[in-house]
Amino acid sequence: MRLSGVISLIILILTLSTMFYSGLPLSAAPGPLNQGGRVKAVMSETLVSVDDPDFKAYDSSSGNGTIARIFDVDGVKYFQSLVDGGAVPPPDDYLFRYLTGLPEIDTVKHWKLYFRHRIVNLGDVDLENCALDGWHSYLIAPGGSLYGNLWRLHKYNSSSPTLLKAKTTITANTSYVIHNIPSGYRVTFIFSFKTGDAVLDSWVEGGVIGREIIKFKGPGYMLPMMELKRIRPGTVKLTPPRLIEYNFTVINLNTTSSLNLRLEYKFGETTVWEMQLWPSGNQGDIGSIEFTLEPLAEKSLNMSLLFPEEKDDHAVLVYFSILILSGVEAPPLKGEIWENLYGVNSYLGIKESWITAAVKGREDSRIEIYAVVAPYTSPFSQDILPYEHYLEFRVFDGNYRELIYGPVRIIIDGTIRKGDEWLFNYTIPVEELGYRSGRYIVQVDTYRRGLPEDVNLARLSIPFHLSLPDLWLGGITLKEEPKIGSINTAAVTLENIGEYPAEGFKVGFYVDDVLVDEEEASLMPGEAVELTFNWTPLKGRTKLTVKADVDRILPEGRLEDNQVSRLIIIGGGPKLSPYLMIALAVLVAAAAIAFYGKGKRTQRRGEAKTAETDE
Repeated sequence: MRLSGVISLIILILTLSTMFYSGLPLSAAPGPLNQGGRVKAVMSETLVSVDDPDFKAYDSSSGNGTIARIFDVDGVKYFQSLVDGGAVPPPDDYLFRYLTGLPEIDTVKHWKLYFRHRIVNLGDVDLENCALDGWHSYLIAPGGSLYGNLWRLHKYNSSSPTLLKAKTTITANTSYVIHNIPSGYRVTFIFSFKTGDAVLDSWVEGGVIGREIIKFKGPGYMLPMMELKRIRPGTVKLTPPRLIEYNFTVINLNTTSSLNLRLEYKFGETTVWEMQLWPSGNQGDIGSIEFTLEPLAEKSLNMSLLFPEEKDDHAVLVYFSILILSGVEAPPLKGEIWENLYGVNSYLGIKESWITAAVKGREDSRIEIYAVVAPYTSPFSQDILPYEHYLEFRVFDGNYRELIYGPVRIIIDGTIRKGDEWLFNYTIPVEELGYRSGRYIVQVDTYRRGLPEDVNLARLSIPFHLSLPDLWLGGITLKEEPKIGSINTAAVTLENIGEYPAEGFKVGFYVDDVLVDEEEASLMPGEAVELTFNWTPLKGRTKLTVKADVDRILPEGRLEDNQVSRLIIIGGGPKLSPYLMIALAVLVAAAAIAFYGKGKRTQRRGEAKTAETDE
């Protein structure tokens, strides 16, 4: 027996329209800001606890337990103390309001402050690469800067699930070491929830240094004083010859104890990430030194550099910090003081960007990309003029390795003045993503035209998860042994193995490729049903076929498991097991070989007798 097979290879080629490549710019006018459809995750509730990670009720005798609650109502955060008494709160503003006074914590008796955040995804898109940013927590002391001296609670821990599915809730946690933090200073906290580089909800906006929600009662410790002064040219304008020269001074205000300190600096580093602006990458001078300050002693450091002429930056950072290594009752704090120097040019930043998914039919399912852009505002920055800047959108796979779609270029053909912001929107049909469920990353870039090449000003990467339906059909089974002229029932299992509901599609039953029955079905993700179809055999050989989504209305990527067939043969003798048939074939072959061999031996004996007779 000779076996033959036919191998079929189906190749699907997705060709992106050449008009979407950067070689052919696409101009689009910006629209007014519209909150509709915006991806939004909200820190709906935050609990604050002292030395109790389980957030039990407050125990007044020990001072442990849950002491405060912050909750969100229509984008406004409300603070509520859960203990009696407390300090007078700061004034309310439009985004943060106080219902009670502030609880006071004895940092001599207590060690840790815990926060539990409940975060809700109000959108219809799963959020990937989620993180809770909780490193901004400061004591504010008098000093020589805009806010005073800022001392960060640098011993902290923050954790959050990385996936927040649509319409669901997660819990994120933050904790800080607070032992021996001194009395007499304001303390502020900033929490921001992010997906990738995009901030979806934050306790603050603009130049607020944080929210006051507690008061510390601790040792009467005098924190060191830090001062930062620019020597030449004396302003925060970054222009040729771009000389940067500063004096940093730290003073030990304690009269009886010395301090062991570590000074860290970033001098002229261009990593001021505001509105996702992409710095030129100049590193400047980065380093650290350790030293001891005797009581009431001070240490000064003069630093200077010439900023490179070829670098074009919206802002340059001059940063110094003091870490208290040891000392009598030394608190776990890190002092920070900095100043930004500002470039003289137009810089188009990305304030925020989000993605929505509209999963409908196969032809009208789409991804919507939104980006809010604005000029960077500084004392010397400039407006965005027509045709000088543009945006680019790209879609990558979840590992940021393969470019799936784009780049799409959108020319800004109008003026955006400082203080204004524009909303841009671009639609991508799900077909262009190959109808593939899974994780993607959208990259949004802004550019300024220039010579010899355009300048990449800002970049924002937004991960998202696209959920689509995916139907699967099992094999066809018969309820009874088929007989010609007798009604039978064919059954098949249909399952939605995808991540999105499959609604209002038709399932067809075919006999010899002719549609004889049809049902409408809807399945939730993971749901399976058994479908049955009545059928009367009319001949001995029939092909049965079941097809799911016969009208091709669902946005599915895999269609090969939407159809299943079975050949039914009636009559032709009793059915034999394939193994029995093989065994019989082997026996027949063995008998044939034995018979053939016996015939050969008989022939040889006959030839031998003939030879004897001749003799």
